[in-house]
Amino acid sequence: AVAAALLAAVGAATGAPRPPRRQVSWAGVAGLGIHAAYLGGVFVAISWGMPSGVSALIAGLHPVLTSAAGRLVLNERLRPLQWLGVAL
Repeated sequence: AVAAALLAAVGAATGAPRPPRRQVSWAGVAGLGIHAAYLGGVFVAISWGMPSGVSALIAGLHPVLTSAAGRLVLNERLRPLQWLGVAL
C-alpha cells in the first residue's frame, strides 16, 4: 500500500497520464497470475524437497535470465547502466 501511494504521488507530481481502467484491470490480472505461478512454483519445489536456499538462488537469477532471453529472443541490448541494475 505504501508503494502504491508513493507511485501515485510521483505520477501526480510529474503529470503522468493515468492508464485506462481496462488496462489497469488486465495489469492486475497479469500480476496476480505471475505471482501465483512464481510463488506456487517455489512452494511446490520446496515441498518436493528442494532446499529453500536453492529456490532463492533460482529466484535471484530471474533478472539475469530475463535479460539474456531478451537479448537472444528479441535482440534487445541493455546499456551498461542497465546491466549494473541487473547485477544488483
